[in-house]
Amino acid sequence: MYHGAATGGRNHVETRGTSRTTATIERLGTETSEDPPPQGDAGIAPDPVTIRLLGLPEISGRAVGPEQPSPVVFHLLAYLLINASNTRTSVCTAFWPDAAERQARRRLSTAVWRLRKYFEAVPCGGDRVVVTSGDRLAFRANPPFWADITAFDAIVGRAGDDDPDDVADLERAVEWYRGDLLEGCYEEWLLPDRERYRQRLITGLERLADWHHRRGNPERAIHYGLRLLDLDPLRESIHRAIMQLHIERGEPTEAIRQFERCRQILDDELGAPPMPETLLLAARIRQPLDLGSRFDELTANLGLGGRRPDAPGADDGTTPDGRPDAAEIIQCLRQARDQASALSQSLADALDALERLGLDSR
Repeated sequence: MYHGAATGGRNHVETRGTSRTTATIERLGTETSEDPPPQGDAGIAPDPVTIRLLGLPEISGRAVGPEQPSPVVFHLLAYLLINASNTRTSVCTAFWPDAAERQARRRLSTAVWRLRKYFEAVPCGGDRVVVTSGDRLAFRANPPFWADITAFDAIVGRAGDDDPDDVADLERAVEWYRGDLLEGCYEEWLLPDRERYRQRLITGLERLADWHHRRGNPERAIHYGLRLLDLDPLRESIHRAIMQLHIERGEPTEAIRQFERCRQILDDELGAPPMPETLLLAARIRQPLDLGSRFDELTANLGLGGRRPDAPGADDGTTPDGRPDAAEIIQCLRQARDQASALSQSLADALDALERLGLDSR
């Protein structure tokens, strides 16, 4: 449910605008700035009006106050902003498909009147905020209005992902995405557009993760990878990429934690194990890479070569002649056993997955 109540009554009808050409209607419906408008000084610039439709819908600005419009007004506003070319017939069909044409048009007239009424205190608002020409209508989105979806589209749709300025713009744009389009609304007409914006966000996050990875910034790449998993937690390729990024950062423990999260999600959602390549990557990470150095140190301290402690008899788990005592040897061997056991389990999981896929070469 959205907060706020409608302003005005049901018996008002929209005031038809003066004649405008179709080209003017479409131009006014698409103009917007990419950045939220700056706060203007009184008497110098009009107060900005920010329209946020990604996530829970919200309109802010001194000219509109804290009260939010009704759901149907938010829906109409979103529809006019998303679709560059609109007719009364297309809006009525989308919003009230089961209503008689006359009834649907009356409802649309009421909704348009409420939209105009809500913005009547905004410069260029009132009757001018929704422009009409014959059967066509559009929302006049140029300043002082700023809409997140229009600015988001303009930035995410750009090419040139290697340009640092474009990347900086894209990083700002993905932060505008606070949630799905018109979160909480489940009207049929909205669902394709909602999915389209999700896919655009995914594309933007993939570009950012790849850009930061190629620029040697694994921390930021991991950040955007995790945001991708928030949208699609079953994408094993993203889990693997994050595991690799943790390895680049020298964080094998975090890489294995990511693998375990992947394994748990797949088991909970699909009742299936990770893919063979995911299991093999985990097995490689779990290899006891430090085991050789631990045994080198152990054999050195036993007098089989290598250096000895500088301070024999110090309180470091060694005997007075500098050799490790039995407890230290047992601890080292137990750790080696546990690492070997974990590696063996990972290899067994990978082999099992391969056999399920019929890739056993025996």
